[in-house]
Amino acid sequence: QNPRPRSACCIAMQAGNLPPLDRVLSLEHRLRGGCDTSDRLDDPALQAEARALVPLDTLRARADAAPPDPRGMALFRQLMSWFKHSFFKWVNKPPCHACGGPTRGEGHGVPS
Repeated sequence: QNPRPRSACCIAMQAGNLPPLDRVLSLEHRLRGGCDTSDRLDDPALQAEARALVPLDTLRARADAAPPDPRGMALFRQLMSWFKHSFFKWVNKPPCHACGGPTRGEGHGVPS
């Protein structure tokens, strides 16, 4: 079985084609993080897990019931709407995981 293809940044790192770290101290760390993210996004098991969360039959039915879209974007529009209004939640002040009470922002720092 052939290994799955690696992203361009991962190939560049393996080939040693990186600028000197004394010029760009965080470059290697950022590239490795990006490669790790890219590798996770290419994982078929994680893709299947993500697809299982999407109510595709419902979204297709809504797209079919919507007025005709000459660009063929009805299903995409339904997916965007579902993600924004049903799946994703905007949270300004998330509740405390320990007690459920209110929280307040403390700026950029290490989570406690």
